[in-house]
Amino acid sequence: NTEQATAVQTPEVHKSEPGGLTSVGDKLFFSGRNSESGSELWISDGTVTGTKLVKDIEPGAESSNPLGYQGGAAFGGELLFSAYFREELWKSGGSEANTIPIWNPADSGTSEISGIWAGETVAYIFTNNGLWATTGEVGGQTHLLETEGFSLDQVMDGDQIYIVIYSSGESQLITSTGMPTSTIQLYDGQIDGLCMLDGLAYFASGDLVYQSDGTVPSTIPVVTLTG
Repeated sequence: NTEQATAVQTPEVHKSEPGGLTSVGDKLFFSGRNSESGSELWISDGTVTGTKLVKDIEPGAESSNPLGYQGGAAFGGELLFSAYFREELWKSGGSEANTIPIWNPADSGTSEISGIWAGETVAYIFTNNGLWATTGEVGGQTHLLETEGFSLDQVMDGDQIYIVIYSSGESQLITSTGMPTSTIQLYDGQIDGLCMLDGLAYFASGDLVYQSDGTVPSTIPVVTLTG
């Protein structure tokens, strides 16, 4: 596509240091920088004319630094993303008017959004004090798990998340469907790799491969590697 190839070479896009690329439907969101607006949220349909600044969140040449190093997540046809150096949670439908803040973690005693993952009706946010769920609306956040660790890996199965958290020298496999009562530890120990297959989560630990259906009794070894 000649027009798509040309878009990469236009001065506005070429010099903008694009990052955090996240697709939502048939649109691509990314962070881009120019001298007028700093580093802000952009959107593209893959053409020159369809690539534009969504919103100058921090007006003028200063930057809101959207999307962070982890990118954003497509949720309910919108983009969930962090702004202001991962200190605020925002959402965007692709226009200036519907690009709005929905949560300031500092108001909940936390900070630094380091992960955003979306299911079908719930999205998950990882901050410096653990795992949160959000409905994507203002005031829709719920604290699921208190931890000072960080996320190593995660997979989604519909609204259910499986997430490996490293804390105090140990790895833990946690699962949740978006409520505190459904947030449980499935495994504690060395965890290498995590994936979904036919509705089951699989991970390796030592010489064993485990599977889990999201319950503790059914988190069991299924393969032993020897030799």
